[in-house]
Amino acid sequence: MGAMLLEYGELAHRLLEHEAGAGEQPPGLRAGERVCGRLREGLAKLVGSAGFDALMRRALHLARAEHALLEVVEGSDGACFRGLAEGAAGHDPGEVNAALAAVFGHLFSLLASFIGDDLARRQLQRIWPDIPLSKAIPRTEEAAQ
Repeated sequence: MGAMLLEYGELAHRLLEHEAGAGEQPPGLRAGERVCGRLREGLAKLVGSAGFDALMRRALHLARAEHALLEVVEGSDGACFRGLAEGAAGHDPGEVNAALAAVFGHLFSLLASFIGDDLARRQLQRIWPDIPLSKAIPRTEEAAQ
């Protein structure tokens, strides 16, 4: 796994933690759906709804190699994790969290491949202005807009 993918995986964990509600530790499906919803809304402006869905399906495909519980999950138009509740049944919540973080880490990495790391981080910073993304891109007024 490349350094950028590792960093994006760590960012995905932080975003899942941020979106988790009280008593949702480790973050699970609800936090994953919230992260996905915010991403869909924020990134669709840049890549369109169909572009977001394509990135999500590819991210799911890549994460399946690392997390077997994702085998039954479908990324379809408008739904990020159709089938995850069934796939996660009987799995440790930490494993579900790791699978979700892997999907989002791959999604961020794919986005960075297409539009560049700098622009990808700026887009993510616009979606989550209160979460520091990395030491390389500090929160600025421009990034928060």
